[in-house]
Amino acid sequence: LFAALSIFTLDRTLRSNFITRLRDGAATIATTVDVHGGKAALDPNDLQALAPLHAALPFAVFDRDGKQIAGDAPPLALQTKDLQSVTVAVARNGQRYGTVTVWQSSQWIDDYEQTAAIV
Repeated sequence: LFAALSIFTLDRTLRSNFITRLRDGAATIATTVDVHGGKAALDPNDLQALAPLHAALPFAVFDRDGKQIAGDAPPLALQTKDLQSVTVAVARNGQRYGTVTVWQSSQWIDDYEQTAAIV
């Protein structure tokens, strides 16, 4: 019973921290996006500044019309059992100029829990 409760608690904690990390990454990218003439944009310097984050976290930036302006092509199914995604707005002064979507596999959580259950 204690082991089951421990693994349940571990699952909730890991998943919560995982989603928080995705949300924080998306927010960081959204604040890096420039807004010029009412349009969202990322210049090469912005992309270079995001390179360390991008290496660990795939993302896509969309303008307010939904056209992708930077980042990776999102997977077809962004929300599955093993793939989690978070979308945040690119906003300045209460005005929305686009969105940032980040995604990452959560399979490592299941693997970790399975190892913990065996031990």
